[in-house]
Amino acid sequence: GADLIGVINVAKSKRYVDAAQASDIVDAVRAFGEREQRWAPSSHGSLDAWADALRTATDRGRPLVFGVVQDQPLADVQKFVEGSGVDVIQLHGSESLEYAEALQVPHARVLHAEPSSDIDAAAADLAAAYEQVASAKCCLVLVDAAAAGEKSGGLGAPFDWRVADVLDAKHDIRGLVAGGLDAERVVDCAAAVPNAVG
Repeated sequence: GADLIGVINVAKSKRYVDAAQASDIVDAVRAFGEREQRWAPSSHGSLDAWADALRTATDRGRPLVFGVVQDQPLADVQKFVEGSGVDVIQLHGSESLEYAEALQVPHARVLHAEPSSDIDAAAADLAAAYEQVASAKCCLVLVDAAAAGEKSGGLGAPFDWRVADVLDAKHDIRGLVAGGLDAERVVDCAAAVPNAVG
């Protein structure tokens, strides 16, 4: 089953849910996973330590719920966190380090892989972007496709997944591939970059 379940709180998305709808989903997931309250880990000094914490938290069929946001006012996101009960906020836009640090729950950071024929340069660009916003409260990095010049996500578009592998091997940032995956592509992605598929 799924370890992480996302609820989209981005108004332009066709999958948008408000805090009340998200709360219903959180309640159902917690009842299924026999978890009574929000995941409340302490901060960790590395993404590897966070990965261990996530594995422990989701073992035995106890998924976590991620609230996906994108460039919304901080106060609105804080209100969504309180109203929905999500475990983690997934930052899908250009949110600053200060923004991320002000969240009352851990966050996942999406890095948007621009189309590129130079995998090493693309991974270096993602690593540089992450260094600007790296936080002890960041529990997971996701690598997603970007439309040319846009940080959008939810495009259903694949990208050269090897960039996630290079990001891990050369920059010590292990990110999960999150873009353009369907049943067939998951198999291909797992074969291409086994460390980048959760």
